[in-house]
Amino acid sequence: MVGRAAFFEPLVHLRRSLSPLSIPLPWCLQLNHYRFSLSWARLLPYGNSSHSKTALKHYNDVIDALLAAGIEPVVTIYHWDKPAVFQNDGGWLNSSMQERYVAYARFCFDNFGDRVKTWLLVNEPMMHCWLGYDGSSMYGSTAPGVEMPGVGGYLCNHNMVLAHAKAYRVYQKDFKHQGGEFITVY
Repeated sequence: MVGRAAFFEPLVHLRRSLSPLSIPLPWCLQLNHYRFSLSWARLLPYGNSSHSKTALKHYNDVIDALLAAGIEPVVTIYHWDKPAVFQNDGGWLNSSMQERYVAYARFCFDNFGDRVKTWLLVNEPMMHCWLGYDGSSMYGSTAPGVEMPGVGGYLCNHNMVLAHAKAYRVYQKDFKHQGGEFITVY
């Protein structure tokens, strides 16, 4: 991306979700891309069985407002939060997270892929795995706060890399017609 292209994620994202009312800020800054993250725990709070209509409407409103302002949404599917039921079952240490993540990614592609053309599947996966599941980092730990030094980070990364690859394959097989692209950061 060249020219005015930029990824703008204000600090307010760390505290609350983007409101469609705040779309004028990136528009006034003449940005043509805006990166934000979906919340798996918000969209599918009880796992992949049923979705929150309120959360789905919120993210659809945000995407529609960005597009109406001429700003392309750049969407991160997983930014370190998942339904609690999955963490209670081991989170990313459990290989079943691979298929759970693929189902969630499919949900996102189904509901937003007609308008989202740039996807990030996982935000900083290595950092999440080392800080969230290893517990031996000199930087401390982050949620979920699992301390399995020398093992947890590797198990998490193993499952996350495979989940990432499987979600990408699902997109290529079933959603390629939507014309999206992926940015991968490891």
